[in-house]
Amino acid sequence: VKVFVEKLIDLEQLKQRILETMVSQIKDPLKWKWDLISDLLEGPLGNPMLMQFAMTKTDWVKKFFAFYKPSSKLFSRMLVADTPSQAHAKYLRMACLLLETLVESEAGCDEIFESHLLQEFAELLRLEAEALEDDGDDPHLKEERLRAPEHMPHLLAMYYFEMMHVLSGFQSGIDLLRRCEVFKWLLELAALPDRADLAQRILVSLDYRLPGHARSVLARFLKSPRQHIRMLSMTRLQNLCRTEAQDFTIWAIDELVRALADKDAAIVQLALSILDEVCDDPVCL
Repeated sequence: VKVFVEKLIDLEQLKQRILETMVSQIKDPLKWKWDLISDLLEGPLGNPMLMQFAMTKTDWVKKFFAFYKPSSKLFSRMLVADTPSQAHAKYLRMACLLLETLVESEAGCDEIFESHLLQEFAELLRLEAEALEDDGDDPHLKEERLRAPEHMPHLLAMYYFEMMHVLSGFQSGIDLLRRCEVFKWLLELAALPDRADLAQRILVSLDYRLPGHARSVLARFLKSPRQHIRMLSMTRLQNLCRTEAQDFTIWAIDELVRALADKDAAIVQLALSILDEVCDDPVCL
């Protein structure tokens, strides 16, 4: 009831609530009023009219996005060890909530695109996909590669994948990810042979309920030259077949049949086991 009532506040009340978050007045995000930001996103900004006002008549959304952009070197460079776990969850939840709200409208999608958050995320993926094996002599490149094995587990930048999960659950979000070339570089990364850590992060982060690019990434992993990545992908496929919509399972059958020709006996055995499970559903037969 409280959330519903808050979505009905007038524009003057909204302006005051926006000011109280301190996002527009203070550059340091650590000094923002995150509890008030949460109330704002879960309440008034869930109203499309009020969100439209916030996007067009204030700088609140732009400044909020700026905190998360890799180029700001704020969120992405925060060390996991130096940031309380509650803060990790708070920052991630607020970003996902804003993205989920915006992606449902055309104007919101335009706001996400114009923030350049996705373009900069795609650039991080490109740096990793094109990294040379001998780049250790280039300290600048190594510093910029937030996805490098020595960086990813220690920086909040690893949470960008969870933001992509939100967007990949909407057709408009998938279109944004494609437009900003995120899927292009995810497919390139899926072909890298020795990054099981990155493969696992991507595999568990994308939403596969809708047909299209996310499933193409999973299919690429299933064809990896590395046995352990194919096995990881096949295990993920098994879990998805057990929990996702019937449409996904029907799509997965073709991939499982292809896996029967895999040169690794363990993968063939797992593919047979999954096929046996899915064929309990008459529709899959």
